[in-house]
Amino acid sequence: MRVISKMLLAALALGALTTSASAAVTLTASHAFDPAATRLGSGESLVWNFNTVFNPVADSHFSYVGQVHVGNLNNFWAAPANDTSHYGIATDVGALHDATFTIQSGFELTSFSAYLGSLDDYNSISFLSNGTTLKTYTGDDLAQFATGNNAGSSSTSGDDNRRFFFTFAASDDVTQVLFHSDGRAFEFDNFAASFISTVPEPATWAMMILGFGFVGFMMRSNRQKTATITA
Repeated sequence: MRVISKMLLAALALGALTTSASAAVTLTASHAFDPAATRLGSGESLVWNFNTVFNPVADSHFSYVGQVHVGNLNNFWAAPANDTSHYGIATDVGALHDATFTIQSGFELTSFSAYLGSLDDYNSISFLSNGTTLKTYTGDDLAQFATGNNAGSSSTSGDDNRRFFFTFAASDDVTQVLFHSDGRAFEFDNFAASFISTVPEPATWAMMILGFGFVGFMMRSNRQKTATITA
């Protein structure tokens, strides 16, 4: 029984470590005037561009719900600097306000980057794990990180139109990115991401089965020894 007790204690300790892990969504870098997303994060690929889902990865791994526009609408929204294609927005105008970018079940994001338009202080980007918000950055947070300046609404300034890069810890389990605006609009384009499967590989399943088999064998062996001693 000592072996079983030790295994139970180890399992409890592992569970405690897992539940005590804290979220670690991190804003790591930014680059100005990069609508083509030519500078991506390590391991990232371009997965969503609002024109056509040109990367097959996006078909099976991601979905987007929100408004999509092209060009400018005075006093409402404007394309991010140098962006002549379709782009997404979050806005307080119309039926769809927030915009959500979701990874399909069985996967989680390990990093994410996007080309963001005007960094107004009433705009925000949030990272969620199965509906729970882990971290939110306002436009002001992003502008301060990028340049040390306050947020602005220019559609041409390099300070206000940038690609931002975010990385996540395994414990974050990021499954959704949410864009929100309490003003006219928060514009964004060209999502890039890296991600992992959360479904165990066949080899992992095999190891788990062997592990359970070993535990069963040890329990049976201990019972036999106990019965022998008792007899």
